[in-house]
Amino acid sequence: MTTTYIVGVTDTGSGQEQSLIPCSTNGFLFSTNTSTLPNFATGGPLPTANGMTYPGNLTNTTPAAGFLGERIKTTVASGSAVSVTNGNSTNIMSISLTAGIWDVSAILAVQGILTGISMSGSISTTSATGGTSGDNLVQVGLLNLSAAQMLTIPSYRLSLSTTTTVYLVANVGFTLGSASCYGRLGATRVG
Repeated sequence: MTTTYIVGVTDTGSGQEQSLIPCSTNGFLFSTNTSTLPNFATGGPLPTANGMTYPGNLTNTTPAAGFLGERIKTTVASGSAVSVTNGNSTNIMSISLTAGIWDVSAILAVQGILTGISMSGSISTTSATGGTSGDNLVQVGLLNLSAAQMLTIPSYRLSLSTTTTVYLVANVGFTLGSASCYGRLGATRVG
């Protein structure tokens, strides 16, 4: 016969103490071996009236692939900027994301000496294709450009059922000169 226990947590004012309480109904099911119980004092999940709370990583260790907090990132430096032509959507960089829920963000910079009209940056799952303005596409106006101009694409959530390539797409409209783009594309697993 196997005895089922639930975890009881008591706040003594100087810290939390855990104890095993025998139960006959389904609760938090743990082995009777206390070494398999989560250690609430050192970072395990903590039961509350509203469910469980989970502490963040207490070290600077990166979460492993497949775990919440996993980070995928790529950059293109200004010295390796990708040339763009007037009005054409161009892939600046890409990352491969596995199935799951991801928050993706980007920084896009345009450089060159040009007379500009506009610049847009987009997070897209379709190669060389911009997204929807105000959603996964940000657009700014350009004037005469002699120094790099940057834009930030805030966090955009992707729910992926299979491994997918995600692109940072740039589109620069200009009348004179030449342009190239660089920046960063990153994603954090949130589900």
